[in-house]
Amino acid sequence: MTPIHKNNSKCLIPHWVYYLQSTYRKIVKIAGSLIECLLPKSIYSATSQGFELKVQLFVPAYSLNFLW
Repeated sequence: MTPIHKNNSKCLIPHWVYYLQSTYRKIVKIAGSLIECLLPKSIYSATSQGFELKVQLFVPAYSLNFLW
């Protein structure tokens, strides 16, 4: 799909194409924000091994969260 053009662009696209582009863009942005709000803002750890362990444990914890 082509990118959304600015309002002052010389390239004219049909209205139905613009509607589809804006609709899909909103769906993608909403999905991204929903995933982002599940993840923590930062991960605190003293060592790199602790960081890796926390990251590996986040995935099963969030997947279990959806089962309940």
